Amino acid sequence: MYELYKPFDFLSKDECQSLINWTNTQKKQKGEVFGEKEQDWIVDKNVRTNNLIWVYDEKIIKKYLNLAKKIDKRVKRVEALKISFYRKGDFYNWHHDDCNPKKYKHWFIERSFRRVISIVTELQPAPDAGLFIDHKSHPNIPRNKDYTIKLKQGQTIVFPSKEPHMARNLGNEERISLIGHCWALESDITKH
Repeated sequence: MYELYKPFDFLSKDECQSLINWTNTQKKQKGEVFGEKEQDWIVDKNVRTNNLIWVYDEKIIKKYLNLAKKIDKRVKRVEALKISFYRKGDFYNWHHDDCNPKKYKHWFIERSFRRVISIVTELQPAPDAGLFIDHKSHPNIPRNKDYTIKLKQGQTIVFPSKEPHMARNLGNEERISLIGHCWALESDITKH
């Protein structure tokens, strides 16, 4: 069974390579973050510098939704996935993915939903790049010497969207990861 904070094999090498090949036919965009005002998305190079591509493929979204429901039965939907690219020097500073629907109105999710879990799959690992989750709070996650989470190609880690995390690349090889955010009804969250 899949567990929070425990890496597991999820996508095959062929699936990873197929997604990477697909990205070569798409236009990358700068990673954005929430601005000060509702629905205001901005590029802030103090927060993140990586590029991304949105993925609307129903087959892969369904695969992520099925996974998410096995981990958290409250999950009702997965927003479009995104592939993140981290070249040398790229980063996404410490943040969490939990969105307050009363503060931010997404064009793709109604206010009655809230993010509950985040999924990260390594499509192309890089030796000097990776994902960080607090190693003191979660000492049992397999890690590299620099405390990045140890993920091989196709491996996935799932964690609560409220968990602070960050990513960076200090090396020359590009890290490529597939990210999914899973949503539950706000009313289901407040029951627990």
